[in-house]
Amino acid sequence: MRHITAAEVRAFLIERYASALSSAGVSLDSLADDYDLLERGIIDSIGILEMIGAVEAEFEIELDLEHLDAESLTKIGPFCRHVEGSAHAQVKESA
Repeated sequence: MRHITAAEVRAFLIERYASALSSAGVSLDSLADDYDLLERGIIDSIGILEMIGAVEAEFEIELDLEHLDAESLTKIGPFCRHVEGSAHAQVKESA
């Protein structure tokens, strides 16, 4: 398993939601770290599950969301950092 960075996850999410973000008038180059995809209507409650599934499939990891605050789940920065940390933990476990 390779090392996954928060920046890679961020780029994946921006690409995945580029159309919706652009339609909402968001600059893809300067998306704020605390931008909330759910609060801003980019995803809905089902979209949260789809986002998690897409990230898990893209990066071939299984996310443990137990330690992620529910309010941070849909915020770009905290979610991406959590994915990076989860991936790092899985690499250590498999070594």
